[in-house]
Amino acid sequence: MLGVLNASLRVVLPTTVFALVLPTFGCGDDDVSPPIMFDAGPRRDAGADAGMDDGGPEEDAGERPDSGPIEPGDCSTTPEDRVVLVDDVRIRDRRVALAAGSEGILAAWVHSTGGFDELFSRLIPRDGEPEPRVQLTTSFAQDRAPALLWTGSGYLVGWHDNDGRGFEVVTRALNARGEPTADARTLTTVREGHVHDSVAFARTESGIVATFVEEQIAAAARRLQAVAISSAGVPMGTVRAVADPPVSAPSAAGRGEGSVVVWVRSGATESSVRSRALAADLTTVGGVGDVSVAMAAAGTVDVAQTPGGQLGAVYDVDVGGGGSRLEVRFRALDGSTGAGTGLEQLVTAGTDTGRDPGLAAFSGGFAVGYRGLSGAGLEGPRIRLALVDARGALVETLDLDETTPTGGPVRVAVGFDGTVVVAWAELGEMGTRVVARRIRCRE
Repeated sequence: MLGVLNASLRVVLPTTVFALVLPTFGCGDDDVSPPIMFDAGPRRDAGADAGMDDGGPEEDAGERPDSGPIEPGDCSTTPEDRVVLVDDVRIRDRRVALAAGSEGILAAWVHSTGGFDELFSRLIPRDGEPEPRVQLTTSFAQDRAPALLWTGSGYLVGWHDNDGRGFEVVTRALNARGEPTADARTLTTVREGHVHDSVAFARTESGIVATFVEEQIAAAARRLQAVAISSAGVPMGTVRAVADPPVSAPSAAGRGEGSVVVWVRSGATESSVRSRALAADLTTVGGVGDVSVAMAAAGTVDVAQTPGGQLGAVYDVDVGGGGSRLEVRFRALDGSTGAGTGLEQLVTAGTDTGRDPGLAAFSGGFAVGYRGLSGAGLEGPRIRLALVDARGALVETLDLDETTPTGGPVRVAVGFDGTVVVAWAELGEMGTRVVARRIRCRE
């Protein structure tokens, strides 16, 4: 077990990134959904300066701790721990999936192989060189938005593609090194006028749950669904409805024998983060819960559970409207209902801004990776790793690599030995670079 959170880095790591480019939203076939943009009007979320009585985020009034020398139990990283997974010729937001297993942390992502986007994996061990990358698909199709899950003896990877049909969710079993052990399987049922995308996995005490979005094309209605599956990705029951439209960007986590799903509910003028708990048989537990306080979700959400059973969610919020001020927030979730409980907590402390957060359980609390846009000590966009306690109170923020202001979600995984891997994509004038950073933390 890791000790109490007390992490500092010895150095800030300057790195060379692509020349910055600001892409336009709505690229159509991006690996991730475009940001949700709307005119939010006056700030309605009662930010950190509003106090605790009005529902705004709770924040420590003190200054962020300075990064000091590494002490026993702290984390460290070196320039050699930066891993360029691929330089993609396409300029496109990319989603990197991460999951910890017995041999290290596996990364999965999609990049262009000339005419089509194909899926790849690469194992990142605690020490030494990452393993060679493994190509997981070779179809004449566009692969999108991978998800990964450790099954106990290997991995299950999921994605959606349009291999000879409309987009459907596909799974494939991998061994502990990220190599295929079986053919790919189509998880969802092909239905005329419908497509399926945005798969997310959760491992529970009773099995594995896959959630995904079913879109009725003519009505542009996106419904959230769930099904129990085997470790090989085979459906093991009836597909259940989780939430009515509109749904985007779902994420799932175990909750005892059940699970909890969080997603972004987007409307014409406002968006929010919602949640719902599922029982072991995937029947819904209670109603849809509210996670975000402000109706201004920016489009990225992630959820995780600690070994002690605490649940938390992170998401970005467009507090200024039109992307003028983006904050990253955390909220604890009720273990019984999955709804938000307690106060929202600011991960981007004070006047800092950031976006695209990912979440993983870490040392009795959580690790939050995100794209820091502006703030104390930042001369430009930089990947940050924030360590928070189980209620979301900020313990420490670690500045990692320089990056670009957009590129898709930042993802985090924590290995069985305490190694942390953060992965993201950054956009350049000539393409997209997919990157991972390894951080070693003492047990």
